[in-house]
Amino acid sequence: MIIIHVSDHPHFRGNRYVSNGAFGVFNVGLRLKLVPLILGAVLFFVGWQEWRLGTKAKTQPQTISATDLGARGPGSNAHIILTNFAPSDGAYVYMGQKGGGGAVVGRWQKAWVPAVAQGMPIFGGPMGMPGGPVVGGDIRIIIKTTKAGDENELRNIVNQPTLQGLVVNEVERMSGQEKQLLTDSYPGVDFNRCWIVEVGRQPAGVSKVLLFMGGGGMMALAGAALMAAKS
Repeated sequence: MIIIHVSDHPHFRGNRYVSNGAFGVFNVGLRLKLVPLILGAVLFFVGWQEWRLGTKAKTQPQTISATDLGARGPGSNAHIILTNFAPSDGAYVYMGQKGGGGAVVGRWQKAWVPAVAQGMPIFGGPMGMPGGPVVGGDIRIIIKTTKAGDENELRNIVNQPTLQGLVVNEVERMSGQEKQLLTDSYPGVDFNRCWIVEVGRQPAGVSKVLLFMGGGGMMALAGAALMAAKS
């Protein structure tokens, strides 16, 4: 089961929320027949997403400040080196596997950290002392990472002076529970306007796109044929 938590950065001052999973009972034979169809469809979808990102990103990243990214977006090149940014000292969201007692066990899987341009007021910073009114800058950037297994690793990533990654808004938006938790923690911030920068992600090469789309398509067709075949 996957759970999503929200915590304050960097001192975990906030509340914690758990996303409850759902379970069902399926026919084992039908499930086995569905495996290649579903897996093929997933691979094809991933390849399609990589292709879409590839049309917006170049191999050579552009260097762009948080101010410019927030104001005009990445332009014709979604592959960026982000500079002059400051991660929020307020809440961030992370996701991982649920263990006993509802706590995350093992390494985190994903994390989302709001960020502002350097020099802007930061949620939870000096202008928003604990117990006082929450003051924040114009949050227009979300730093997303799949490389932080815990709080220390996350802090090391977001506190770097520059971040290389892809602006993934072409294929991904803030949605679901992670968006709701951040919205609750940052009243007044429109997360639909934020640019999502996935740290460390690079444009996929043509061979990778063809592998995912071609392999996934063939696997999905094989699964469909298996489903249509008479027992």
